[in-house]
Amino acid sequence: MPAVGIFGYAATWHGLLLALSGVRPAEAPDVSPDASFLDALHRGDHDAWRRLFEDESPALYRYALSRLGNREDAEDVTNHVFAEAWNAIGRFRDEGHPLRAWLFGIARRLASRHHARFMARNAQVSIESMQLEGSSDAVSVEQIALAEALASLDPAQTELLSLRFIHGLSLAEVAAIFKTSVDGVKGRQRRSLEALRERLAPQDIDP
Repeated sequence: MPAVGIFGYAATWHGLLLALSGVRPAEAPDVSPDASFLDALHRGDHDAWRRLFEDESPALYRYALSRLGNREDAEDVTNHVFAEAWNAIGRFRDEGHPLRAWLFGIARRLASRHHARFMARNAQVSIESMQLEGSSDAVSVEQIALAEALASLDPAQTELLSLRFIHGLSLAEVAAIFKTSVDGVKGRQRRSLEALRERLAPQDIDP
């Protein structure tokens, strides 16, 4: 599985910067899982599970890497997400959200369950994960400042902003993960962005 840092894609970098500047990044529409595909997963169809893994494992890996800062641990968590999903798919209920929200919920729960091992100081963003493997490009001062400011927030705020703007989950998906309403996520998001802007004010970071 490729090792990709939290700022490995321009879209994720600019997504958070756009949010900080007050511009709402474009979001893909929430799409319920196809009924036949979901049925195949329930039946344990290996082709369907392979497709799910290929579609969702890169994003889950990036999430785990940003949480843990260690590639081996991130790979381990990603694999455990799908092992748990395989065992729990019978309890999944289509509530109008992509399977991605369910998988991210499992990943988040696994990280919390292994807090002492995986999270040195309850950080949700690891600066060490920002460097792309095989890349000679140094992480910029602005990227480090943003990551440090993000990690300095309340853990729940960091988690929400990370899921929304670094990992690209929709409002509805984050609401499903946090077990709250979309309006609740909007309120938390607004307060979290305000807190992040306060942390960054002396830094004068521009997109």
